[in-house]
Amino acid sequence: MPQSQNQNFRIYEYMTRTTWLHAQDALHFTKENGEPIPKLQLFAGLYRQGEGANSQLSHWLDAADARVLFADLSWGKPVDFTDYKGSNGQQPISRVLRVNAKDDKVYFQLTEGPGKATQTGAITPAGPVETKINVGMTKDDARKMAYAILEHMQAYATAQAVIRAMPAPQREPWPKAKEIAGDDDLADELFGYGERPKRATGESFHGRTVTTTAPAELPAPTKRNGTPLYRTGDPVAEADISAYNEYRSANGYRVPESREQLMGWFYK
Repeated sequence: MPQSQNQNFRIYEYMTRTTWLHAQDALHFTKENGEPIPKLQLFAGLYRQGEGANSQLSHWLDAADARVLFADLSWGKPVDFTDYKGSNGQQPISRVLRVNAKDDKVYFQLTEGPGKATQTGAITPAGPVETKINVGMTKDDARKMAYAILEHMQAYATAQAVIRAMPAPQREPWPKAKEIAGDDDLADELFGYGERPKRATGESFHGRTVTTTAPAELPAPTKRNGTPLYRTGDPVAEADISAYNEYRSANGYRVPESREQLMGWFYK
């Protein structure tokens, strides 16, 4: 599936004096095998003026669940919603999102703590919560957020439908190997007679080995100005650093190729 050109696009921001709740685009996520797993990222935090953030959590909500939840919120309907997510690394981590509408208020609660994997691969809580963030807002503010999210998701779905409807590009057939290599006698005249040294990979060309050597792969940098990097050189978003560190810890401290690979591993 085509991927978003603006990863981590912030759809909506809600802030108070001590808390924030942001909604971010994660609709382009795919598994390692390329299967789409569209998500909506809710990013919440606590902060104090002059001190900065002291807690922050993310929850990746399935797009199908997000549509239903925020459709209900957009209409001001009663909501009592719970979503369980997590990651299954060396130490499973449980993440839970709860959304409740009471009177004229809507409350979002994000929690994180130890988890355990079920036989189906799901992660459930397995101990006391380690981090909890509660963000409350009026029903009107919740409706504003809901409409912005639904509008963005519909626009994304429309763009994907247009792309799928476009005809596949037609490629010219590759020329035959003989046309690439030319006549054997001409090749000998150009390159000289006798056996040529083999390239590092041991490959041969028309029975005569080639002199070029395969370039060595350079290790990818892991940080720039203190910010972690993917192998592509793109910086890791603040909200993804926890998943980035889990990936490196579980994979011999290798750096993930890209955010898509990281999220595919995170939700496999």
